[in-house]
Amino acid sequence: ATAMLATTTIAQAAEKVGKAIGVPLNDATKAMGVQDWQTALAKVKEAQALPGKNGYEEYTVNKFLGIVYVNMKDYPNATAAYLAAADSPSIPEEEKKDVWHNALLLAGQAKMYSKAIVYAKGLEAMGALDAPMTAETAVAYYNLNDFTNAKAYAQKSIDMSKAAGTATNEAA
Repeated sequence: ATAMLATTTIAQAAEKVGKAIGVPLNDATKAMGVQDWQTALAKVKEAQALPGKNGYEEYTVNKFLGIVYVNMKDYPNATAAYLAAADSPSIPEEEKKDVWHNALLLAGQAKMYSKAIVYAKGLEAMGALDAPMTAETAVAYYNLNDFTNAKAYAQKSIDMSKAAGTATNEAA
């Protein structure tokens, strides 16, 4: 599931952050480009430590942290970072789909089922809840003992997979 985590829009962040935050994030982007995750983490932490960040800068730092931690396979920290990014009031509309998708996956892995459902509902409202994410939503409902919604979302996932001609998610 974590292979599906998107690393898009890193370059877009440079357009909306101040120079103080932008410099270490730019360095982190370069390190990420060569998969030097330790350097990337150090640079993002440097940006995180700077005072006076605006809401978008906080969001961007958390998103970068999430990407770095996923690539380091540090899923507890990736989850915390992605949930902070996903819950940010400063998240741009055009990034919600990718960030909520990643937050849904990580929240499910962390057994934070209520949070996973929040992101699933957001994705569903924007018409972006695909078959695998619908299956993840079914699992979240199941683990919350909401069997009515679990069954409904499992069936939706199965139907979506059949319509797309893809394999049905085993969880569904």
